[in-house]
Amino acid sequence: MSDQVYEVVECTHEKPTPPIQLLLLTDVPAYGKAGHLVTVPRNIARMFLLPEGKAEYVTPEGIAVFEAKKREEALHPELQSSSATSLSTVAHLSDILLLVPMNMHNPWKLERWHIRSALRLIVGFRTMFSCNIIITDAP
Repeated sequence: MSDQVYEVVECTHEKPTPPIQLLLLTDVPAYGKAGHLVTVPRNIARMFLLPEGKAEYVTPEGIAVFEAKKREEALHPELQSSSATSLSTVAHLSDILLLVPMNMHNPWKLERWHIRSALRLIVGFRTMFSCNIIITDAP
């Protein structure tokens, strides 16, 4: 029998890995728009963003390319999305079924306030009064 005593100096396999900073190449819902520098967990970067070509490691060359692209896109504001969360909002809205309760015995016309009221019933979804709701005749 040995009387050796071992001391664990550092247990590296249980230590959490720090997040990594990436440059987004495309708009990614819930993370940001193309050209943004984002800090994400390493497993998200390794399994999702880097293999699919949606992001790359931050390099001076990559930043210079996207700064030039951003200057070019500034000349065409109609191509820009309104905010960093607009893509995730569009994805969320396209997945929901919006129920608008109406009385079938009274004549009615679908108005913007009907949509706002129905959206308010969805948990966690609020609309600004000035939000742009467009009602079309197409189904």
